[in-house]
Amino acid sequence: MDRREALKLLSLAAGTPSFLNWSSDDLVAGLRAHGAHLESAGPHRFQTLNPHQRATVAELSDLILPTTETPGARAAKVDEFIDTILTDWVTESERTSFLAGLADVDAKAKDKFGKTFLQASSGQRGEQLTQMDSEVADLRKTKAAWKEGSGPKPADPHEHFFHRIRSLTVSGYYSSEIGMTLERKVEIIPGRFQGCVPVKVL
Repeated sequence: MDRREALKLLSLAAGTPSFLNWSSDDLVAGLRAHGAHLESAGPHRFQTLNPHQRATVAELSDLILPTTETPGARAAKVDEFIDTILTDWVTESERTSFLAGLADVDAKAKDKFGKTFLQASSGQRGEQLTQMDSEVADLRKTKAAWKEGSGPKPADPHEHFFHRIRSLTVSGYYSSEIGMTLERKVEIIPGRFQGCVPVKVL
């Protein structure tokens, strides 16, 4: 199973970005609000992400779900979805934490490559993404191995920036028109009903 298929299954199994602590009703409301906006006239007006943050989010999300035989996260306007969520559906502390994590992506890129994440080469961006993914995996292993009373409680992997942006990318992509129709192949209005179909006698 490739990464894209695994993320599709994750979206079906979980649906809600785990750091948001939403109920299913909250999630549906958020997705409907985003869908209503996409149907309205005019381009999305970014309210939380500035142009540099928007471009970084778009690149990160497209690296998480790139174009293959179907369009990627950038084509599905996941950056718009994330801006909507950050503006209307998270707490102030969650928004602040996400933006701090986004700034840290640039800080680490500058430390390692001497340039921002967007200025880095495609190989360097991929390397940094892999590193963040490994950090989340290590946190999961540490948390799973930890037993109460055995020492300080380890950090929650759900609070890592990469877990957060990956959760939002998956939710935004697989609730978009592209994700629903081309990836999940959901038929909102099924094919026509055929009441009388000839039966072949064997």
